[in-house]
Amino acid sequence: MKLNFLRSTARPALFFSLALAGLLLVNCSKDDDNPPEYDFEDQFEDLDELPDVDDPDPEITEPNTGKVEESAAKQDLTNDLADGGDLSTETEQSLEAVGDFSETLSLENQQAAADLTSEKIEEIFNAEELSSDLQDLEAALENAPAEVLNLLPVIDLGDNLVVTEGSSVVQNDFTRGKASTKQQTSGCEAAAQAAYEKAMADPIAKHEENLGIIEANYVRRVGEAELRADNRLEALNQTYEDYKSQFQAAAIQLLELADSYADTNPDIAEEIRELALIFTVSSRQALKEWYAAGVSTINQKEILEVQTAEEIRDEKLEIENANFEAIKEEAQNKLQAALNECHDQGSGS
Repeated sequence: MKLNFLRSTARPALFFSLALAGLLLVNCSKDDDNPPEYDFEDQFEDLDELPDVDDPDPEITEPNTGKVEESAAKQDLTNDLADGGDLSTETEQSLEAVGDFSETLSLENQQAAADLTSEKIEEIFNAEELSSDLQDLEAALENAPAEVLNLLPVIDLGDNLVVTEGSSVVQNDFTRGKASTKQQTSGCEAAAQAAYEKAMADPIAKHEENLGIIEANYVRRVGEAELRADNRLEALNQTYEDYKSQFQAAAIQLLELADSYADTNPDIAEEIRELALIFTVSSRQALKEWYAAGVSTINQKEILEVQTAEEIRDEKLEIENANFEAIKEEAQNKLQAALNECHDQGSGS
């Protein structure tokens, strides 16, 4: 049997359809290999810069640790006695008051005045603790008459510094540039996050640098306050030794003046010796009181300087953290705008 095959007119259309489908498949494959590119860096270009730290050192003033001086009445009396002429009425009255006061003291103190030497004066100034008799004399001086008190050393205790409670430390707890949005996974959102982190890299680095400067300045200032306190204490110790030598010499001078009157006026000589003992004991006590107050002033000044360093640090940290948070908030707003743009384009999750 003979078979006749008819040529179909639809065959060319079929071939064309297959070719078109293949072309579309190729194009889709190429699109998958080259996903769309997203660039959000230009949206962060105008992000503010973090300023440098403005942290000048505070002005430092030296504390007044006071002084100890001979009274004007004592100096006038010494000059009058050393003059060798007739004694003034003031000098005679002062010495008479000293004699009357000495009669109220124990016999041991009266004998100590009679036996006083330059070596014993030095021993009294250097003694860690006075004998019981001299302690009684020291206590009795608190109720001595004005004429006697006017001959004793005058103490200026210097500054009375007041230390308040220390400042509270400002905690530096900052979030390093992570947006407060949920984790995103699309290419658009990843590009926005990458642009945000790139824009925040410099502010974060600058923030850490500024924090380091603030902390370093604080540590340095505390160290300098400690060093100044050490130097001030060293100077106070030297001044104490100078004062001790000065008052010791003044007491010995009285003893020498007493010896000069021993032959011509033994009563005056006895009163001068009694004054020499009283002046020695009183000077030692005055120096101790002045020195203790000076040490306290130096310690209080150091505390105040450290507190000032803390207050400056806290203030600078507060300013620095506020500046950084403002930039971070600005960047996060830009990031959120970029993420919203991704969502509007249909790239959101």
